Amino acid sequence: MLLDFGAAMADPRVGGLEGINRLSNRARTPASYLLTTILPERDVVNYVAKGGSMRVRSTMAGVVGLDSTDPEGGAMDLTTFMERIAKIAISNRLQEETIIELQNLAREAVIAGGNSTDIAVNTVLNFVTKLLLQPHYDRREWLRAQALFLGSIDWQFNDVDLQVDYGIPSDNIFTTRTGNDAYDGSASKFWTDWKAARRIHGDAFRGAMATRDTVDAIIENPVNKITVIADSDRTVQLVKYAGAEDGLRPPSPDQRERATFVVYDKEGEIWDLANPGKTKKVRLIPSGVLGFFASNDRSSEFIVGEGATEDPENDRALGYSHIGPTVENNGRTGIWVDAGVPEDMPQHFEGRARGRFLPVIENADKIVLASTTIG
Repeated sequence: MLLDFGAAMADPRVGGLEGINRLSNRARTPASYLLTTILPERDVVNYVAKGGSMRVRSTMAGVVGLDSTDPEGGAMDLTTFMERIAKIAISNRLQEETIIELQNLAREAVIAGGNSTDIAVNTVLNFVTKLLLQPHYDRREWLRAQALFLGSIDWQFNDVDLQVDYGIPSDNIFTTRTGNDAYDGSASKFWTDWKAARRIHGDAFRGAMATRDTVDAIIENPVNKITVIADSDRTVQLVKYAGAEDGLRPPSPDQRERATFVVYDKEGEIWDLANPGKTKKVRLIPSGVLGFFASNDRSSEFIVGEGATEDPENDRALGYSHIGPTVENNGRTGIWVDAGVPEDMPQHFEGRARGRFLPVIENADKIVLASTTIG
């Protein structure tokens, strides 16, 4: 057979279904998915995501008189978050037309003295990576974006509802700016919101994350009086200028009137319900939203059950991404994959992948959300 996917599956470089599952479980979400830096991924052998770790925050010692009793210190809080993690699945296959193209490549490789098995093996590995694993990575990032930029997940798919409310304090969710108050409007409230977010986060403030069109709408509005200091490697630094728009533009002496953005425009692909059989690209984080995520300072926290050395898994500002087990994977965490040549359609190669996942936010007070209409 010119292009034998059965032989490719048995090849040591693939290792059959067991090898594919070792590959899928060993693979980690690529670093290009930026929200994993805010909610790092953890393998947790539990079908329920729990964000209920107890923290006792230290308070400053007080002055006492001679022979006095010691004042009580510490302030205890207990966050309670328990949700059944979502099961996410996808199936895909190489269509006959694609396999015909691959057969032509294999034929050319054989004529040139090459090995058609190499093409089949590479096709199988790329199929698993791009058409089975990446859709899970994209969906995980989209769910993280819903949690971080909207404060909730409200997703309906295939008659299944996934609804999670992360309880971000109402004072941390600003009124959406519209009309003249929009960030590209004639009475823009951009700097008002920026300073308000800075006040809430205090020393833990570290700027915002937003899409490029959101940042550009802010920059291009002359009402915001912005000079771009730097724009590279996804980081944009801005400063408000103090002079008139048509005159000199010295930077504002007010240190609060400086802004740093992380620009994030990663896209995923979904079915276009308005055009059957077609897909369309969507941004993983919503346009018009500024997400302010405070830096973490655990120096004043004692976490119950933690030893003298801080657990690296607990060094997270907001929470974590819960990667759970699946029944299909015999209770192991990660993405379970099944792939091969279907008996009834030998001209195809197909596969499916399943996993369980849910973002967990443990410190909702570290999130501030500002939003605006654009255009």
